[in-house]
Amino acid sequence: MVLIKAKEQIPIQLLEKIEDVEWGVEKLESIGIFKNLTKDELELLYDFGEVIALKPNAHAVIEGEPSRGLFI
Repeated sequence: MVLIKAKEQIPIQLLEKIEDVEWGVEKLESIGIFKNLTKDELELLYDFGEVIALKPNAHAVIEGEPSRGLFI
């Protein structure tokens, strides 16, 4: 299951898609760095992930700062 923070900021239609692992796998398959992973591995990766909503103009990553994860 994908953990979703700030649900009130995400439209219900998008929340329904995000909760669908097949939808998530399809999105991951379209990203080059994941092209060699199997569907099962992509499902595990998607389940491991976390969806967060950032405020407008907020930075998920700041150059030179320690990272708190992989943002896709």
